[in-house]
Amino acid sequence: MTKSSLSQHDSLFKKFLGDITVARDFLEIHLPPHLRERCDFS
Repeated sequence: MTKSSLSQHDSLFKKFLGDITVARDFLEIHLPPHLRERCDFS
């Protein structure tokens, strides 16, 4: 990946996870159970 494409990906990811509802859903879906147990998603 070029630096430009990494920067675009980073920007998109930050925007995506900047929405707390989206971030919560994303993490609840993708984190393994042992890590989800340590998170407060409230």
